[in-house]
Amino acid sequence: MHKRNEFRKTISISGLDIFVEDMKILKREIEKNLGYKVILPIRRDIDKEYNKLTYAQKIEIESYFVSIVLGRIEKSDALLVANYQYNGTANYVSPTSFMEMCFAYSLNKKIFLLDFYPNPPNIAEVLGMDPIVLSGNTDLIGSYIND
Repeated sequence: MHKRNEFRKTISISGLDIFVEDMKILKREIEKNLGYKVILPIRRDIDKEYNKLTYAQKIEIESYFVSIVLGRIEKSDALLVANYQYNGTANYVSPTSFMEMCFAYSLNKKIFLLDFYPNPPNIAEVLGMDPIVLSGNTDLIGSYIND
């Protein structure tokens, strides 16, 4: 058991906003069982006012969010993609999560997939980043990250 704020490593979680409650459970499990700090994705509650913005304003907002997301990955030891079923697609990896995987890979960070990635058009690119598939067992993360 680790004292609060004495985390050994940091894991960033990537996933769709609609799975925020599931990702909070992952966070609690990892922090309790492994003693790692876990950073959840930034929730972007885009309201109906967002649709009234100009294209340039939307780009500015998205650029801001991307810089925050990439910054948290840069400060982390690993990235965990919470790839749950979405719209009938098992183990869905969103375009944003794919982008985060690419960034983590470029920084030589460990990349974990909560579950295996199905056969999407970009399966070769995903597997080329050598992600570690946890098959739902977050305790395995500790086997791959050196303290």
